[in-house]
Amino acid sequence: MVGEDRRRLASQLRRLATWEIRDERDLTRWYEAAKEVNDWLRAPRSVSVPRELWHWLAEADLRFADPEYAEQQDRFIQTYMRALEDGAE
Repeated sequence: MVGEDRRRLASQLRRLATWEIRDERDLTRWYEAAKEVNDWLRAPRSVSVPRELWHWLAEADLRFADPEYAEQQDRFIQTYMRALEDGAE
């Protein structure tokens, strides 16, 4: 993944990672925004991402319901975003 793609993906993920989900409406909006990231990742380009990212994008409802699982996935996404940003130079 080239630097520009890494920066863009990190930015999109940061936006989602800081999204506060308080209720079902917030969750619905989060999934709408996550779909944009999914669509971008699936577009024709050479983007390879870890399987955990696909889970993170698909499991906001599980994080909302299970604080322990949320903590585990939050650690992953924070580490992954830092790796994207560090490699974007």
